[in-house]
Amino acid sequence: MPTQYASSFDPLRRLLWWLIAVLLLLGVANLAASALLSSQIKSWLEARGLDTEIGHLRVSVPNLRLIARDLRAENAQGRGFHAEELMLDYSWWQLLRGKVRLQRASLDGAYMDLESSAGERGRLWEVGGWALGQGPRRDRDFRLLLDWVRVRNSVLCYRHRPEWPTPSCVGFDQLQSRDFLLGMQRSGDEPLNLTIGTQKLKLRNLLIQERESGAIDTALVKLDLSGGRFVRPGNRITADRVAASMFGSCPPQRWAEALPAFGRLIGHCGTARRLQLEGELLFSFGGGRGALAPSQRPGNSVASSRKSLAELACADAGAGGFRLYPRAEKTQLAARRRQRL
Repeated sequence: MPTQYASSFDPLRRLLWWLIAVLLLLGVANLAASALLSSQIKSWLEARGLDTEIGHLRVSVPNLRLIARDLRAENAQGRGFHAEELMLDYSWWQLLRGKVRLQRASLDGAYMDLESSAGERGRLWEVGGWALGQGPRRDRDFRLLLDWVRVRNSVLCYRHRPEWPTPSCVGFDQLQSRDFLLGMQRSGDEPLNLTIGTQKLKLRNLLIQERESGAIDTALVKLDLSGGRFVRPGNRITADRVAASMFGSCPPQRWAEALPAFGRLIGHCGTARRLQLEGELLFSFGGGRGALAPSQRPGNSVASSRKSLAELACADAGAGGFRLYPRAEKTQLAARRRQRL
């Protein structure tokens, strides 16, 4: 009898040992891939003039997931980026198809510097301390798709050289998007054609302010956007539905220096407890002016064929909705409210 029991358990023991061996091999593969990828990332960034530190990087080979913590990269001038945690979730199926499509991506506690300066062939960009556009131009045809992306507690600071002596920063608590698209195309010496699109975007607690003075230019508590799209060159923005809660903005003069279309809004402040637009929303800045062209389908919140944003805010917002005041009148209204209190 003991011999029979022993012979019956032999296949199970072999299977168990095989499973243990496979798990050990996967563990070794994960460690090797993590160490190799960390070294490759540091070498790649340092070759582009960025001093790089990676606190921890872990790669899961079976499901192609990357998790990196305490990332930091800076150039010689101190500009760059850092993040508390980055997660990228890829798949073998997309890799075998040759598609750059991530199932999930998340970024926590991130900071990035962004700069641009005037050049002979347009503006020269520096993203996260990395100067782009060095050397001859190359043809590009790149598309990145993200099924789900989330960014939390992050800040982006932009400086428009030489007009802006200091950067302006946009910070937010959470940005979440589904079906996000980033496309870059260029042929020959043509400008880079940049496309950013999303089917559904949620933004919470956004604040735009000047970094040195701390002056707040825009505040937004909540934004829900569906079908949004941004295309450059042409500076075109389209969206089928926009819903915003607790919004306020006083565009500063520096915005017009970077984008002349904002010149029509300088000196005015806008506030809205709730703003909702249905139909097609279009801003076209290519001609140096801002325009909004909502569609004429029934049920639209806005019934204007083509107006500037300033005209729209004054003429088409209903009672209790979006109102636009000159800065002086805004100050007088605030003083009257304080007296009533």
